[in-house]
Amino acid sequence: MLNTDQSHFRKYLATLGVAVIAGTLSLAGLFLRTNDGLLITAAELQKLTPSARHSIVMKQGYQESTARVLPALVALGVLTGAGLTIFGLRGWARRQQVTDEREDLERDKTRTEVRRLSAEERLAKTEQDVSDTTPEQAASPESDPEGDSADKAGTVRGPTQSAQTRALLNRTMRAELDLAGKLRDALPADWDINLGVEIAQGGRKQQIDIAAIQRITGRTMLVEVKYVQSSFAKNIRNVLSGALMQLAAASSLMSEENLPILLVIYTEATPETVKNAEEWCAGVVRTFTRPPVVLFLSESDWDDLTPAAFHSLLPAGW
Repeated sequence: MLNTDQSHFRKYLATLGVAVIAGTLSLAGLFLRTNDGLLITAAELQKLTPSARHSIVMKQGYQESTARVLPALVALGVLTGAGLTIFGLRGWARRQQVTDEREDLERDKTRTEVRRLSAEERLAKTEQDVSDTTPEQAASPESDPEGDSADKAGTVRGPTQSAQTRALLNRTMRAELDLAGKLRDALPADWDINLGVEIAQGGRKQQIDIAAIQRITGRTMLVEVKYVQSSFAKNIRNVLSGALMQLAAASSLMSEENLPILLVIYTEATPETVKNAEEWCAGVVRTFTRPPVVLFLSESDWDDLTPAAFHSLLPAGW
């Protein structure tokens, strides 16, 4: 037997209309199958007892009367059911459209898009990262006696950018390129290495230095590179905290399995300073849902690190 759906009034009317149509046709079919009383001959009727004859005659009268109005009753039941169904479906369709739009919005909120940054966007991100890494180097014109002239490498210098900051910017960008090359050499051929990406999901966006994505499985390595110099001991916790938050934000936007990696390359730091920074990071990453892998490497160690050696620093399975 058909049941009505009472989760929504219009849905209830639609299913009620279908039930009315089905019930009407079923009753008509049942009536036609119970017309055996009309098939008894007069000779057979005479052989029955008076009470039996009376009952059969009354039944034949009821069946004859019902047979006359049955087409009208069936038509009325079908039309009533069809009217209820159409009325319910029209309202249900409008309501369903709102539900579909809401589901589409929810789907869009969980859809992750990875877009490569343009050269200008990648440079702007690296410049911002460098300025965060060396806030005390946010040069004034007095900090650069050469002003707007070009350096020996041919890089144009701005009036508010010190020579040390520009050198750190160049080293950071070179480290990103080196890392992309090492990942390309270390990972299988089905991995795409994207240098400078923006990860977006719904209204949230996060830029990251490198995203290595496996084509078939969608597994992703998210890498943020930090190049630190003389500011290592001064603001290293702020630098690391900002980088870890960037990685956490990017990782949360990825629906597939992903591995966040923070690569810290330093030029001036004592073993004690590096150890303290590593211990501080170890305590922080334990609070993350997806704990990032934090790698501290000196500039010389990074330059000498082979792709296979870098890959060996990552967790097993990656």
